Amino acid sequence: MDPLLFILTISVLGPIIGSAIGVMKRPSFLYICNMLCFAAGVMLAISFLELIPESIGFSSVTGCIAGIVAGSLVMFGLDKLIPHIHPELCSQEQGCNLKRTSVYLLIGIFLHNFPEGMAIAAGGVTGVKTSLSIALAIAIHNIPEGICTSAPYYHATGKRLRAFLLSSFTALPILVGYLLGRVTCLERSLPCL
Repeated sequence: MDPLLFILTISVLGPIIGSAIGVMKRPSFLYICNMLCFAAGVMLAISFLELIPESIGFSSVTGCIAGIVAGSLVMFGLDKLIPHIHPELCSQEQGCNLKRTSVYLLIGIFLHNFPEGMAIAAGGVTGVKTSLSIALAIAIHNIPEGICTSAPYYHATGKRLRAFLLSSFTALPILVGYLLGRVTCLERSLPCL
């Protein structure tokens, strides 16, 4: 099998597997709150213990801060456009419902997965092993993300197939990010997969 196809397959399996797990049975509201809080804790730990220090090492403090501010502003804008349930409250506010929360999460994860594809392509500059290990790490952490995007939508709508497909759709930005990163590598005459 072509290493490029194998790496791309691995990278998109995470959201698909997570989405399938999220719709296996209709989850309770408490389960969804707990899963969202767990996923948020994992993502915060990864961000502060791994991603931010590496970002500063590869770029600069200013570049890292700019990325954090830009991402925060985008999510703040989405927060204002799509009122939703805040998991720490585990209660519905007026005008908010779980379906809006799931849409908010789907959009956020969709945007989050684009740079992951670029990271896989950047890893390809150093070789197949690096790109494969990045793709595997991304796929593993995308499993809980898939659960946290499919389960709330399924709970709110009762539509298992639609919840699975919408959540699995968040794998597409990984492919687009990879292709953009690969094109950038080729334009700069870097050796990439």
